[in-house]
Amino acid sequence: MEKRLGFTPGPTLVELAKRAYETSSALPSHAFAKLWFILPWLDAKYDGYNTCFGGSGTPKNVKAFAFTGGDLVHFGFLTAPDLENEESPIVCIDPGDHAQIVAPNLRAFLGLLSIAFGEVMGKHTNEHWFAFRQKWYGNEPDHLQEMERLSQTILTIPGVTRPSDPERIVKMTADITFELSWD
Repeated sequence: MEKRLGFTPGPTLVELAKRAYETSSALPSHAFAKLWFILPWLDAKYDGYNTCFGGSGTPKNVKAFAFTGGDLVHFGFLTAPDLENEESPIVCIDPGDHAQIVAPNLRAFLGLLSIAFGEVMGKHTNEHWFAFRQKWYGNEPDHLQEMERLSQTILTIPGVTRPSDPERIVKMTADITFELSWD
């Protein structure tokens, strides 16, 4: 797992991987795909960073670990010399547009994911956070039910909770301008 990921996973990432294998042993990388959250490094056929993250657009100080499955949007840990990966802020990278910090750490990010889904990560109001699923999938009750089941699975990871005030969680992060590269 460490070799495919490119860095040593911490306890929360290890627990997330365990939940992915429990949820979909045949294809753990896509266990949380209904939440627009894919962990490509869990796929035995994963051949490295460029395949899933496009190889470009990721700021040099971000270690990618997941993607949404659409438009090369992906997530990574902001690297900092004094922080372990899981305590680092989580960055959402949209290579065609921007990169922004969306959560103060991995546990908070997973809590936000349990409310909405990966494709909508960003600085939104509480009203928007709690309406995203219904707005996008309101006519698909089976899809919404599966999203909630997957969210509940994520919430079994120690230290991960569904925030009652997601807007406050996102506001805990600093605004940083990232230079996106296309090399």
